[in-house]
Amino acid sequence: MGDRTIHVNSGHNCGLVHCPTSPTRIEPEPSLAEELLQVVLYNERDARKRIGHGTGPRSQNTGGSEGGKHRTRFVLGAVLSLAGLVLTFRNVHFPGLLVALAGADYALVTTALAVNLLAFGATAMRWQILFYPHKAPKFSQLFSGLMVAQLANTALPAHLGIMARAYWIGEVGKVSKTFALGTIVLEKVVEGITLLPFLVLLPLLYPFPSGVQQAGWTLGLALVALGVVMALLNRYKESLSRFLIASLGSFPGLGSWHVPEHLTSVVEGFNALRAKEVWIPIWGWSAGIWATIALSYYLALRAFHIQVPPLATLLLLIVLQVGARVPALPSGIGVFHYLVVLTLSPFLVDRDLAVSYALVLHGMTFLIPSLLGVFCLWRAHLPPLPPGGRASDG
Repeated sequence: MGDRTIHVNSGHNCGLVHCPTSPTRIEPEPSLAEELLQVVLYNERDARKRIGHGTGPRSQNTGGSEGGKHRTRFVLGAVLSLAGLVLTFRNVHFPGLLVALAGADYALVTTALAVNLLAFGATAMRWQILFYPHKAPKFSQLFSGLMVAQLANTALPAHLGIMARAYWIGEVGKVSKTFALGTIVLEKVVEGITLLPFLVLLPLLYPFPSGVQQAGWTLGLALVALGVVMALLNRYKESLSRFLIASLGSFPGLGSWHVPEHLTSVVEGFNALRAKEVWIPIWGWSAGIWATIALSYYLALRAFHIQVPPLATLLLLIVLQVGARVPALPSGIGVFHYLVVLTLSPFLVDRDLAVSYALVLHGMTFLIPSLLGVFCLWRAHLPPLPPGGRASDG
């Protein structure tokens, strides 16, 4: 894509806050990121081939080792997913499973699905705020980007939803893709930090193994440290850009990549970290999003007449969020289901009920948003990848 300039309109509201009026220039996004995102939205095999064997400086540094890493991760994910499916359906009485599915209250399931989609809507509202102080894309564009991201996570390996979101909003919202990528990275850090209080409280209510508690604390502290580093990078981004230009200038071929500009654009996506006026909206929306997701889980439990304490819902929320980072086949198939069954087992939930609940919850989380993602792609009519393997700069 060519250079894009975002101008902040006078009196524009970024979600819940008033934006400044001075124009801000966003650096151009990397063509490599565009090509990688074709893997998500167009032809996966053809795009990977172009990235690995195309022309220009990119191809000189794309060797077989990267392909080997992808294959290793895919094989590991496939093994874990298969193991998860075996463990999930082990000792399941399939007639009982069908009875449990047939006996569910699908009015409550529909309500749970609506609440889950409401959480996506709240995520889009928070994403608008993360564009501060720049003019944010429309809510409909951000929401559709979340649906396309779920489609990518459901249909393709390697958790490519983040890249799909950045590409999507860059195309439909006419903003820098690297800046959008920075806002998404910030969003993930905020989400993790928001869960920290639950990681503190849950061990007091539920006897986690010591190793799990230690891992939770390590992850939480790492997220806080990462947030501090991101804030510092954003504050000193001009110095970072000068350092990168001086450091990378001696490497032949890197000039055509515009690496300093791209990285500075990503770091600029962390602007909201240093804007105190948006802290309350960001953290408020984040807490509300987690509460909404937990409510959807609880309603689905009630739909299957599963009687468990509220602690089980909170525990399920955290386990599934952490488990989403485990290598698996697309949509976490197998791993997702087994984590649900494993989490409910200490509460003496009948296995047939637990598996039926896991199947429906997986459909709520991945299948329905993915279908909406297909609809969004159909309506958007994004330009196809041209024969040269790069998206148009026009």
